[in-house]
Amino acid sequence: LEAKASIKARDMAGKTALLCAAEGGSAQLARHLLAAKADPDPVEHSSSETALMKAVRVNSDVLVRMLLNAGAATTTRNSQNLDAYDLAIAMYGLNSSNCLAERIDPGKVRMEFQRIEETQRIQEAQWRSEEREAEGRRRMKEQRERHEERMAME
Repeated sequence: LEAKASIKARDMAGKTALLCAAEGGSAQLARHLLAAKADPDPVEHSSSETALMKAVRVNSDVLVRMLLNAGAATTTRNSQNLDAYDLAIAMYGLNSSNCLAERIDPGKVRMEFQRIEETQRIQEAQWRSEEREAEGRRRMKEQRERHEERMAME
């Protein structure tokens, strides 16, 4: 940058310096590039991955926050049709200690937790219903057996 290199330059693989910084987990380099007005949303040509996706892949909470604060888009999809949120969920799930998915889209995470809780409530209700049905069948069997015993005794 000091030698007036273009901040938009790409290497042979189509990566900008910011993509390389994110891929390598270098928050310090990314900070310098963003301060020099690097585009926070460069897309790698081969994978269609953004710097935000690269930061997710290296599990860097610092880079993810930095890129989001710089205005990185969260809805761009890569060649596997995943956005940064989907990638974070696929790689680390919702229960990781530094939930990158929540950094990227807290609303989606809340909705996902609500969906999971609702699914659990439905499964528990089904289980209770199945238990009641099984208990009812057990009681009917016992009554039938007692009736058959009485009939055999007569």
